[in-house]
Order: sequence, then C-alpha cells, then structure tokens
Amino acid sequence: MVVDPEARRTVRNEELIAKQPVSPWNGFELRGAPVATVLRGQVVVRDREIVAPRQGRFVAAEHRSDAPAGVGG
Repeated sequence: MVVDPEARRTVRNEELIAKQPVSPWNGFELRGAPVATVLRGQVVVRDREIVAPRQGRFVAAEHRSDAPAGVGG
C-alpha cells in the first residue's frame, strides 16, 4: 500500500458503505490516505478505484468435528 501522509479528506455520510444512514464521523477530517494498493507488483487500486482485474478466489471453510465438548453447539 502506498500512503500519502499529507492527504486530507472529510468523512461524508453519503460516501460510507454502511447500513446506517448517518455516522458520528460525518464531517470528521482524516489525515493520511492510501493512494495505491499493490498486489504482487501490480497496482490494483489507484485513487480509490479498482484498476486491475479481480484476482481473488473463494476458499471454502474447513468443517472440523474435533472441537471440545460444549463448543459450537
């Protein structure tokens, strides 16, 4: 991740991804911000926009039955 320590931005309710329509952080000024994310040498996010194809894959959870008695159910 490449960070600009001098960057400033103000939190706005309409930019948040949350179930609640308002945030106590609305109007709060943030200092420092990521400007790029690098994955295996390739820039994948620049200025808050995805700029490369997604590379993730689904990894199924391993179901285990060796939990101690009384844990998980």
